Amino acid sequence: EGVAVLSARIISFDIIETPAERWQRTPHVQYTINVKRNGLSYDLRKRFSDFADLHASLAASRGSQVCFSLPSKTLFRCFDEAYLTDRMHALNVYLAEICRHRELHDSSAVFKFLEPQLHPEWVGSAEPVKPGLLGTIRDISKGGKRSKDTFSTVMDMTNEHKKFKKEIAAMIERNAGETEIRARTSAYLTTSAERVRDMMLRHGGFQVKLGQAISAQKNFLPPEITSTLAACCDKAYSQPLSAIRDQVTLSLGQPLEEVFTSVSEEPLAAASIAQVHRARLRGTGEDVIVKVVHPGVAETMRADAAFMPYLIKLIERVEPGHGLHPMHVTMDSMLQQELDMRREGQNRERLAAG
Repeated sequence: EGVAVLSARIISFDIIETPAERWQRTPHVQYTINVKRNGLSYDLRKRFSDFADLHASLAASRGSQVCFSLPSKTLFRCFDEAYLTDRMHALNVYLAEICRHRELHDSSAVFKFLEPQLHPEWVGSAEPVKPGLLGTIRDISKGGKRSKDTFSTVMDMTNEHKKFKKEIAAMIERNAGETEIRARTSAYLTTSAERVRDMMLRHGGFQVKLGQAISAQKNFLPPEITSTLAACCDKAYSQPLSAIRDQVTLSLGQPLEEVFTSVSEEPLAAASIAQVHRARLRGTGEDVIVKVVHPGVAETMRADAAFMPYLIKLIERVEPGHGLHPMHVTMDSMLQQELDMRREGQNRERLAAG
């Protein structure tokens, strides 16, 4: 509670330049506070004795934006790993604490990591600040190679689009015919859509769902795009029961055999998010279906969903007015619901009762 209304920007960690021997005896950290108010920026440098002192200063800076910035391991070379872990834990405890103070609810906390790849375990270690920048970094990092591949593909396509616009401009300048320009445009759109389709089918999950949504926009998008991405509607990724048994057992809190007398080995149906199996309840003998989210899909979906606003901004620079913003909001909301099997179960019960 309160996390959503916390706002962001004040604190970066800085190093007091003292000899290494002193660091080992009395390690201190100096916090640089940059307070922004009414368009003006103020730098306040102070070495806080403890987090209580820091909290008092934050409380006195209500309404300011606050940014926590952590240095890389290279800056902390004088510290050992145990000390760094302890300081990181202390900061997380502090963050959880400020989320409980109403007087800080008109401030927000955003994290900036310098060289986070040196300490991947730090990314996502401060849960209370989501959905701030740290939460976004954490979600994207969970995508791993998937996120890297997505970013690389979009960047390549962005560069190709710039080249295409220059090519079309040159064709117009040399008075090329409309038929020639349309043919080149159609070929470009088809090639681009094929790259997107291949990436989405390769990654599955959220991206396949997005491909399905885009392919349905026949009234707004060129046929080269919608027809090519229609292949995402045929994607039916599934796994046998043996591959998801542990996940189902964990969700139920007990072995399948204690809940069901039988569960079909092969799924009855499968889609990009989940798959369903036919089963029979042990207690009542009632025939039911068991819907299971594909293993790992929640993490990859969060990575894709966290990535999307930044990709849309990138596309906006190249092609303003692309109209993807409403789709992103709709897809993000829909996916949050689709990942919640309890909510879906409640909706089905209400539908059956009505």
